[in-house]
Amino acid sequence: MNKICHKIGYTNNLERRLTTYKTGNPDIELVYSENLNCNKKQLETCVVNLNTLKLLKNKTEVICDVPLRKILEEIEDCKSLLNKHA
Repeated sequence: MNKICHKIGYTNNLERRLTTYKTGNPDIELVYSENLNCNKKQLETCVVNLNTLKLLKNKTEVICDVPLRKILEEIEDCKSLLNKHA
């Protein structure tokens, strides 16, 4: 059985980032994209840290064995947290 993993991150140029990422990961596909009005680096760090704490795995932008729905909920939680402290 293959692991299902999701890469999270931010970029100023999505097309260029996907092209670069597909060089080493040709089967990658974009499943979700959002324009955000917050500090994208802080948001990425928040979501990665939530998953690191829950799964006790290495800190990485690749999250495995977590449903996309759950990651999207964590993104919303982190956006609320960041907006509260902005």
